[in-house]
Amino acid sequence: MTNDKKDETGGPKFRANPDDVRPKPKRFYKQVTLEKDDQGFAIQLDGRPVKTPMKQNLQVRSEPLAQAIANEWDAQGDVIDHEAMLFTKLANTAIDRVAPRRQEIVDEIISYAGSDLLCYRASDPASL
Repeated sequence: MTNDKKDETGGPKFRANPDDVRPKPKRFYKQVTLEKDDQGFAIQLDGRPVKTPMKQNLQVRSEPLAQAIANEWDAQGDVIDHEAMLFTKLANTAIDRVAPRRQEIVDEIISYAGSDLLCYRASDPASL
């Protein structure tokens, strides 16, 4: 179930609700293609760009990622199962949530670099 509250990026906050069993949308397109331009690769359905939940064009810089996203859309049956499209969800999050706050997110990650045990030196085993 969704609520009408907005998060810090201005987008809707979604809360997963296991009781929410809305019907999946029907597949409305026949062809999935990639359109290359100077910004990267846009995924298109019947020649129209796919949009993210925040109405941005679904466009990525990596051709293999774009192809994986296109394959997810192409693999959909009679209905569109958004939960089955992991690359699409990842790209949507990066475009809608990370890109508008990129520097803030980079700064937060860097703040952990000096104290987090994510990266550490060890003398054993030698393979490290």
